[in-house]
Amino acid sequence: MFYRSEVGVVFWVSGLPAAKGSLRAVPIRRADGSHTMRLVQDRRISDWVATVRTIAAQVFGPEPPWTGPVRVYVWFTFPRPKSHYRGGKPGPGRLRPDAPESVTRRPDLDKLLRAVLDALTGVVIADDAQVAEIRTMKHYAAKDSSPGASITVWRLPK
Repeated sequence: MFYRSEVGVVFWVSGLPAAKGSLRAVPIRRADGSHTMRLVQDRRISDWVATVRTIAAQVFGPEPPWTGPVRVYVWFTFPRPKSHYRGGKPGPGRLRPDAPESVTRRPDLDKLLRAVLDALTGVVIADDAQVAEIRTMKHYAAKDSSPGASITVWRLPK
């Protein structure tokens, strides 16, 4: 599912959304015996950002990134845990009545959004500082849908 016009782009990225948190310091010992540190991030984050960037580039096309103010909507979809189902097994009519619709556990919404904005930078938008409005949500997938993210970017009047 995708849509592209002069004022907006809408697309779906399939896969488990990953949060872009802090970098991890890994000690490195040099050949001369001295020590240094290297900052690394989890591979899942790199894979998720690359997937979002690739799909955004396919939908957006060869046009240069937008430079004016934009509005970004992102809906993250996660698979339901087994504990939301009676007997721990998914199936028709097995969803517990008290199972929540929204995800209130990790990953943090702001860190999920950070990964998406980093992926859009340089492809759809020139800089994530130009985002003037953000609407985002994380919820559990319906029984027939897969995890991923629905991403919408709209140009705003200057």
